[in-house]
Amino acid sequence: ILIGRPAQGLKDLANPVIGNSHDSQLWKALAYARQGKWADAREKFKNVEFAIASLPLDIQRIVTMDAMRAALEVKDYAGASKRRGEIEVVGVPPEAAPGFSVLRGRLAEALGHDKDALDDYKFAVASNDRQAAAEAKQLEVALRQKRDEIADGRTKRSWQFTGALCSPL
Repeated sequence: ILIGRPAQGLKDLANPVIGNSHDSQLWKALAYARQGKWADAREKFKNVEFAIASLPLDIQRIVTMDAMRAALEVKDYAGASKRRGEIEVVGVPPEAAPGFSVLRGRLAEALGHDKDALDDYKFAVASNDRQAAAEAKQLEVALRQKRDEIADGRTKRSWQFTGALCSPL
């Protein structure tokens, strides 16, 4: 599952020898999240919340970030907030910070904290994590359009700065 083969992982977890333990449910949740089956993933994560804390820290961070994303995707903002708090307690390694910043920004935006969301997106855009930077840039542009800060492909700020002197860029 962690090496990008969630379908194979689910097939292995369906083996009756493995059973229906909390550990297998946790790995199923992670596999569903990796497949984009957000509702299924969220339900499985909710059923094994206590098992996450018993994992090694590195795995705990991965699982909790996927649980936060699953909660965001199904608009469970209370669950996503709880997961954000759990991630902040265990800490975010530098290589995962841009991805976590995108998730934090999405949550802030959903809760109506646009300025915080924009700050989180800016952090991710400035990072070397190309996937997080691209997603953050897309979310930032969409939020700025929603806030009427971008019109006709130009920011209002650049319009105001050049508007009195010449036509818009």
